[in-house]
Amino acid sequence: MTDTTRAPVEAHNSDDLFAEHDQSTLDADRPIRQGDVLELLHRKDDFPLDSEKTLGFVVTANCDLSYGKNWNLITYVPAVPVEVYVKQFVIPKELTSQRSQAERAVHKTFGTSSTTDQTDRAFEMMRLGYNPEEIAVLLPPNGKARDELATGIRVLLTLEKSMKELAACSHSQPFCSCLLAHCRRMDKARPSKKPAVDMLRTNVHDRLKRFPGDALYVHRPSPHHPTGYVALLRLVSSIHEASVSIKPMNETASTEARRVARLSTLFCHRIVQQMAQVFTDIGLPEDYETARDTHLLKISEQWEY
Repeated sequence: MTDTTRAPVEAHNSDDLFAEHDQSTLDADRPIRQGDVLELLHRKDDFPLDSEKTLGFVVTANCDLSYGKNWNLITYVPAVPVEVYVKQFVIPKELTSQRSQAERAVHKTFGTSSTTDQTDRAFEMMRLGYNPEEIAVLLPPNGKARDELATGIRVLLTLEKSMKELAACSHSQPFCSCLLAHCRRMDKARPSKKPAVDMLRTNVHDRLKRFPGDALYVHRPSPHHPTGYVALLRLVSSIHEASVSIKPMNETASTEARRVARLSTLFCHRIVQQMAQVFTDIGLPEDYETARDTHLLKISEQWEY
């Protein structure tokens, strides 16, 4: 009789499971290859929030690297910690969306009749510094529309103030403090049963469940960078091959990046595949091609023999 008893399944740490998929074995003696993970040392101006944690995923084709077709340049896509991605990309997009909703709510308070002049005047008064109650007198005195307009204006003023403050933040702690201050102002501007901080968390979580096509989440890109990272596939950059150290002992004062890990083949191929989808070739109109051929022909005719 066959023993169908199964051995107990050994529990795995979720990080270990991710690491099995994300990382591949790094051979320090091999040259740079597609899928190598670079720690960027002096190329962080594009990511002011915690920029010291920025990585680069090499996307140059291996055949180009082998035959020197890359002009000694290593092409990579930057990757930032998911916390930085949220602060620098997700939250600003969420606040922009909230501002658009607030603007539509202000328009709605004036009704469906032709009220372009009224709404334009309301926004102009807001820019000139009138308080929400003064702007609300643009509406008839009866009904709740005045209160709704005043609330909409308060929300818009709060969002614009917060977006300016957050854009000026360069480190995590000031950013978080500004964000909490924004939520407190929103609670005063727009009374709600659910606190603004909880609504913001819910909306950010929903956005993180729907990553855009030009971003790819990698849970653990290297043993030295265990937190989740987001590869920004649209921000393709390059670095001179001589500026990249593949071994710690090779680092010099001119080193701009060091290789710290290697992505698994699955993730390496996925990054390149998703990049191709982002930059899919779009056909150009025929008149462009005609103009191009005419221009190039004139250039050749101007050559002196």
